[in-house]
Amino acid sequence: MRALRRERVGIGRLARRLFVSLLVLGWCAVPAQASELDAASPEELIEVLKANVYLTGDIVKRMDAQTRLERLGRQDPAAVVPLVLAELAPPRSYGKIAAHQRLALIELLRDIGPAAEAAVPRLVEIMSDPEEPFESVQSQSAAALTRIGTADAKAAAKAYYAGLTTAFADTASDEEAVRSASQSAFLIRKELRSRAPSDGVIGASVDQLRALGQRASPAQPTLLRAYNDPRLSQDLRAEIATALQVTGVSDVPAAAAEAAARASIPDILAEVIEETRSEDDFVRGLAMGELGRLGPSKAAIDALIAALREGRNPGDAARVLGDFGAPAARALSELAPYFDDERSGTNAVQAAGKIGVKDPDTIAELRRVLATPGHRHRGMAASALGELRASEALPELQQALAEGGKYERILAAQALGKLEGAAAPAVAMLAASLEDPDLDLRRAAVGALGRIGDAARPAVPAIAEQLESGDQRLKAAAQKALAAIGGDETDAALDRDARRYSYAELAEARRLAAAGGLESVSRFLSGLPERRAGLLSRRLVSEPDADSALAGALVLARQGDIEPAVPVLADNLARRPEPERLLTGLAWSMMHGGDETQFQPLFEALLRFIQENPDRYSPEERARLEALFKQALPAE
Repeated sequence: MRALRRERVGIGRLARRLFVSLLVLGWCAVPAQASELDAASPEELIEVLKANVYLTGDIVKRMDAQTRLERLGRQDPAAVVPLVLAELAPPRSYGKIAAHQRLALIELLRDIGPAAEAAVPRLVEIMSDPEEPFESVQSQSAAALTRIGTADAKAAAKAYYAGLTTAFADTASDEEAVRSASQSAFLIRKELRSRAPSDGVIGASVDQLRALGQRASPAQPTLLRAYNDPRLSQDLRAEIATALQVTGVSDVPAAAAEAAARASIPDILAEVIEETRSEDDFVRGLAMGELGRLGPSKAAIDALIAALREGRNPGDAARVLGDFGAPAARALSELAPYFDDERSGTNAVQAAGKIGVKDPDTIAELRRVLATPGHRHRGMAASALGELRASEALPELQQALAEGGKYERILAAQALGKLEGAAAPAVAMLAASLEDPDLDLRRAAVGALGRIGDAARPAVPAIAEQLESGDQRLKAAAQKALAAIGGDETDAALDRDARRYSYAELAEARRLAAAGGLESVSRFLSGLPERRAGLLSRRLVSEPDADSALAGALVLARQGDIEPAVPVLADNLARRPEPERLLTGLAWSMMHGGDETQFQPLFEALLRFIQENPDRYSPEERARLEALFKQALPAE
């Protein structure tokens, strides 16, 4: 086995070689994350979705259930769509929570898309029901019909939108009509500025302008610009021509030719900046959002600073400046006056944190807000100070943690965590928060203590108590925090926690191995906390079942616990089909969340074990190992 005797030649480069020579096989053995909904039926997933749609629900569970139902609905509509339709049967009456549930179910049908065709009659019924108490349910039904996309579904949705448009045009005052025309024209221009303008968006705006008739005449230049755009379909251009006629253009081709002769290549940035000065606040807000997508140019930042000074949509201007980050630092002095503003203050305070520049005056203003009991933006000020790593705000953050409302205390705890070691004086107060009955606050405090690190060791007993909680997220946060703090006391606490589950988890791993083999056991292990996964894996490598042993060995190798993993890995490389895939998947997992520093020790140990146990393998198996390592190792 000449190739195996090269174990000292270039083995430090093995990781790179694996991804050059083996990853071309296109496989990485990375198990999917486990979820408590893995075994849930469609009926159970719908119940989870319904139970978590309102403010008190668990948004993570809702999203997980909705994603699973959407995927299943596209693959097997008969398993999901009839269940949703049964839930959408006409109720006698219903309130806000039931409305949220119906909205979530209709949104699910929308996301399933064309596969939900069987739902079209029911959606049309909901959309057209004059007794429906919630307009949002009807509009969501129209959106679902549009996404389902059959001819009758699209026709019904279009008729619904046309009815809304006509009803508005018939009842709108002149002021409302002017605003509507301005907004529709802006939406058309916005699409025309994009690389691939949407016929659907432009067509809806054109319909609105056509319904307004002569009152939409200020939009004629925009309509002519759209008419002359060769990217739009002929059908849409015909609709634009009709809209131009009802707004007062008698000869559309002539007017379009004249407009084209006067037109020049538009300066998009200048055009959008001008729209931030529109008399319509809706247009101004959308224009500022578009300005954000164009990026943090000097002209854009100047325009947004001017908007703050003049009070034009200050909340929108602040939001975009925050998204610009550090390049918008010169806007900080213009944001501070809005920190007390009822409507715009949240965005202004948040922007100060997102810009991320430690301006002393801005920090002083944020500390003032944070120190003011009852201030509506107190929690957001704590969050911004955390983003800025403003350790000088430690007294105010501790004050908010001690006396604030629920979310102020949570945000103060999270901000203290972002101060890391500088928040050491707050450790005792954070540890005391772990006695609070509110789980959200305890999760935030545990997470903060973990980020503080070594200085949080006095809080280890209080954190360890959270391992007894029935809340899985709090338990996981406590395990992560203890691992981050480190030390003998945390190791002992994590080991005690892992041993509590060992017998039950070993029994579950054996059951999964019998039912689903390697993939099922690997998925189960990936869903366990690291310490528990390692403890169980040490037992699995001694199991007679080959799949269980391999699943355990892969986890141990990933964690850097090499010695018990080596014999199992070597045997599987010699005897399992496609050993290259096994090796590549192991390398991938060690580089993505595992202990990458153990590459070299692991492969040195594998080579040594194979050479020291020549009688363990047949000539064919030795030949396979030689070929495998020859491919992975560089030539002499």
